Amino acid sequence: MSFGTIYTYPKAPRSTMVLYIADYLNLDVNIALARPIKVYPEHGGVGEEYLSKFPVGKVPALETASGHCIYENIAISWFLAKQVPSAGLLGSSVVEEPPVCKKAIKGRQFLVGDQLTIADLFVISGLARGYQYVFTKDWAERHVIVHEYYMRFRSDTIFTKILGENIVLDEPGGVYPDY
Repeated sequence: MSFGTIYTYPKAPRSTMVLYIADYLNLDVNIALARPIKVYPEHGGVGEEYLSKFPVGKVPALETASGHCIYENIAISWFLAKQVPSAGLLGSSVVEEPPVCKKAIKGRQFLVGDQLTIADLFVISGLARGYQYVFTKDWAERHVIVHEYYMRFRSDTIFTKILGENIVLDEPGGVYPDY
């Protein structure tokens, strides 16, 4: 039985972490297309039914099989991670949860502890948008630590499934390949 439905559109930057977590945890989720009016004005927005469940009209959004509706990427990510606590995505203890994004990546494989956490996914999802349009090969050469950290995660098969092949731009701007 499906855990629920994640509403998003192709390569939605705020959906990356949510989709990764669902896949990483092997949650059986459906993916449904939702086109917010700010992103796809030509499609007229998400519609009244969607807005009745998710009043802000953004993606990502999650509707569980029981009809529970959650929106905003951090709330959904936290909710999904709580479904499989043993995966450690929220850290191994309550002490690790609050400061996860304040730790430096230099000399570390993960931001928190010895395994992947939501902190890593949040940072990588944010960096992915930069790599789509702004961060170039020249930038990567000047920011080796950040680039190596990003590439270690971005080359993961789940990220490739969500975002497509990893590309580092020669020049900023242009059109990033869509699905």
